[in-house]
Amino acid sequence: MLSDEFIAYIGDYKFHDAVIENIENEENNLTVILKSIEEKIFSIQFLNVINVNANRPIGMMLYSLSEMREEDTKYRKFVFTNWEDEDDAFLEVIAKEYIYETNNE
Repeated sequence: MLSDEFIAYIGDYKFHDAVIENIENEENNLTVILKSIEEKIFSIQFLNVINVNANRPIGMMLYSLSEMREEDTKYRKFVFTNWEDEDDAFLEVIAKEYIYETNNE
């Protein structure tokens, strides 16, 4: 099995054009707070995080959030894709699972 193999896009339409507002790290869990283009605040929580790779993610506008395979099949890599190709901001999280509760208000 190859690592970095695409599995699926995560979340609903709110992730496209959302901006990362904050990141909260508690023990081995990580919560990413986002603001949608409609200025609604929402979040996604990653559980059993073993690695976070980031460069200036706060303020980054997202194109998407992708779930990728990891070599250790118990984990997945979650890649927040930056909308701006020329910007070096990024966020990648390796975790066992995530919680995203959609609220389509």
